[in-house]
Amino acid sequence: MMKKKFKLLASKKKKQDAMPQPSTMASEPDAIHPKLIVSNQEQFLDDDIYILKYKHKQLPKLQENQLQVQTFRAEMISENEIRLDTFIRQSSDNQMKLESASIVLRDENDHPITKKEFIFHDLQELPPRSSVPYAFVFDLTHVAKEKIQNTDQWSVAFEMKTPHRLVFDPTWETALTKEQRDFFQSVFDSSPAVSKDELNFLLINGQKTDEGIKISVMIRNGKEQNVQISQLPLALSDENGTVIAKGTFVMDNFTVLANTSKPWMFLFSNETIVSDQPLQKIKLNLLQ
Repeated sequence: MMKKKFKLLASKKKKQDAMPQPSTMASEPDAIHPKLIVSNQEQFLDDDIYILKYKHKQLPKLQENQLQVQTFRAEMISENEIRLDTFIRQSSDNQMKLESASIVLRDENDHPITKKEFIFHDLQELPPRSSVPYAFVFDLTHVAKEKIQNTDQWSVAFEMKTPHRLVFDPTWETALTKEQRDFFQSVFDSSPAVSKDELNFLLINGQKTDEGIKISVMIRNGKEQNVQISQLPLALSDENGTVIAKGTFVMDNFTVLANTSKPWMFLFSNETIVSDQPLQKIKLNLLQ
């Protein structure tokens, strides 16, 4: 564990020929450019040392007490492995020991590909205001082949731990009253935590109307990626498993953002109702 809390910065890899603008390098208050430290220079060729110094000189300055991993080169080292050469940079006045961290591999559009927990057995304590070269290797065996492209533009970042949050669809933002917002917030606050990498549908309530059965649902996305839904086959049943209604709902540009819960309403029309059961202890199931 780290000896001191640091702000983790997600950083995109700079293009090889990109140079920082003077205005962004010198005008920031209390900006710090950590010193490059290569403790094992004997393991590098002279050309490698030159590249390290050149790449390091291009990096932007940091504010105080920041910890950052900055990618300067990415290359496939085998059919299913990628190596990313980085600088691990810290801008505090104290040395620090980084024992482990969850590192996210991102594509050229900064979208997460995969992540891995790294144990830094071979990383010595980082001196104050220092920048140390470090290589991360990821196994891509379980990554879809169509995603493995433009790998020379990939980068890594510390995983940003953000809390799961409630998000309303844009069409609801101006339509909901304060009471309705408070209601959905109370449901969100009292709901059990959604598991990591899980997408589930929490039934809030249901009522019969002249048009059919209207239900309120909390769609909960525990994944690190946005989920887009185009069609949703759902079934409503009673506590004994008797199906009350079932149907497939067509969704138009419907997206549930990463690590968020989104309330939505569905109407099972009268034509989709197959059993006239009372709406008590009803369950919602996703049809295969």
